[in-house]
Amino acid sequence: MSDNSQSADKGEHRYRLLVADDDPNLLELMSANLEDDDTEVVCAANGIDARDSLVREDFDLAIVDLGMPGLDGFELITQLRQEPRSVDLPVIVVTGRHDKLAIEEAFASGATTFVTQPVNWTL
Repeated sequence: MSDNSQSADKGEHRYRLLVADDDPNLLELMSANLEDDDTEVVCAANGIDARDSLVREDFDLAIVDLGMPGLDGFELITQLRQEPRSVDLPVIVVTGRHDKLAIEEAFASGATTFVTQPVNWTL
């Protein structure tokens, strides 16, 4: 029996987060800061893998970088908003871009919120 099944039997919910970033160091850092007994982190190294995971599996939150190969964060979010499984999924954009255009385009694509790097993990 998986951890999720055991948690479900106890009436508890284990949160599932998808983190999509093409930088393996940032994926590792985010996973280390976010994963705990109550939270599972699934990592995707590009937008295509992230989309495929989000279409097949249920997640409670997606954290998405904007600049990824194959499918950038803007297009990933746009596609997620067209899928019944992820139409209402909270999406946090975490990126090194600070320009107004990137922020506006992220929200227009369907992002829930926008955080610039470096991330202050204590907040």
